[in-house]
Amino acid sequence: MRYVVRADGDVSESFASGHGVLAGDSASPILWIIFMCDLIFPDDPDDVSLNNVPVSHLEQADDIVLFSLKLRILEAWCAINFLCINVKKSSGMLFGPIPRSRPVLTLLGSPLAWTESYTYVGVTLQSTHRNIFARHYEAKARKGRSVAHVTLGLKSMVGRLPPREGTHLYMARVDPHLIHACDIIPDVDLSLLAQLEAVQVTFLRRLLGLSACSMRAFLSTETGLEPLQYRRIRLLLRFLKYALASTDHLIYHAVQSSLALARAHCPCWISDVVWVASSMATSLQSQLNTSPLALLPNGRPAASPVLRLREYLQVPIPEHRLALTRLVLADHCLAEVRLRWAERYRASVPRDSRLCRFCEECVETPVHALFECVADEQLCVLRREFLADMLFHMPSLREDTVGMSNIEALRHLLQLRKTLPLLARFTHAVLKVFAIRAPALFLNGTLAV
Repeated sequence: MRYVVRADGDVSESFASGHGVLAGDSASPILWIIFMCDLIFPDDPDDVSLNNVPVSHLEQADDIVLFSLKLRILEAWCAINFLCINVKKSSGMLFGPIPRSRPVLTLLGSPLAWTESYTYVGVTLQSTHRNIFARHYEAKARKGRSVAHVTLGLKSMVGRLPPREGTHLYMARVDPHLIHACDIIPDVDLSLLAQLEAVQVTFLRRLLGLSACSMRAFLSTETGLEPLQYRRIRLLLRFLKYALASTDHLIYHAVQSSLALARAHCPCWISDVVWVASSMATSLQSQLNTSPLALLPNGRPAASPVLRLREYLQVPIPEHRLALTRLVLADHCLAEVRLRWAERYRASVPRDSRLCRFCEECVETPVHALFECVADEQLCVLRREFLADMLFHMPSLREDTVGMSNIEALRHLLQLRKTLPLLARFTHAVLKVFAIRAPALFLNGTLAV
């Protein structure tokens, strides 16, 4: 085998490779396939049958899986082709009812070790759990969580990650672990899926600065990232489409066998896919439409995509962006949300009793705090300064908001990309004023001390 190196149009002199194929050479897999092409096992009743096609073995490079007891044939082929079998790295697995006394299998004269779990091509299989992929879920959740912690740990060195960059890092570093092998593993066990979902939810909540009580649908509608359950089933269905078109591949025969079982009303891979697809949660938009926490997100134009990285998440100053994010996504310090949660020594307070801590007359909502409360002088000063800044940058603001209610005006301001930093700064200042004083707690119309 001889090679040349080409760089910037220049070609080196040819040189010989005396130690096999170079690492990364495109010829490597082709040469290995040619080398392995005469590894042929005779058909056996113990072979797996996929759509009447017997399958006795699979190979991923030099990692071989045997589905029937043909160890002697493999030993003979390796001896002829100058290959050595690593007995220490070889294991046997039993699926289905496992007998108390396991048979003794030998490989090159040594007994083959039995195992209940093995990782092949990155996928961990377990023969003693009702879901053979249980340990795969656990391993990928563990790795995804570790990478997520490292990624979010950048805050100690570079400050709070901006959401745009944070979502890019999530897709590049965390998501590959959470979707690994999802194209062949239907999520029939929701408790196992929950381990992966917890990694995504925790990462996005920390990225946006939201609490554990925040609404989960917001994590997708505001960042543009699909909920993990939707993403995994979408990738699975895309793979199924590919498999049905690949009539010359074993995967096509595997799907056809599963379809035959499904038609016979037998449990199978296809029936699992159908169950997962039919049991999906309600759509994100319907969750927003029925939630009292989505008052501001629900006011977006009808043409606005459900999944999108929102403009307010790109406010450059982290503290201002965090304040506006919490206000929009109902995770702020105002009584409307704070008193909604039950605490150790206090039950949830009815909404009509979550009154403003300053005026003690109206429900303490974002609109009331930003535009309506006049019981605190500092709030009034901040409001006048904000209005002056807005009119300076957008002289037409008064005309644009004529006839709008305060909630409609706030929704309108959230659509103005040019002045979002001003709104975020104003929101940050107002929430700081409210955070200094504890919420007013009214019980039966009386202020509780």
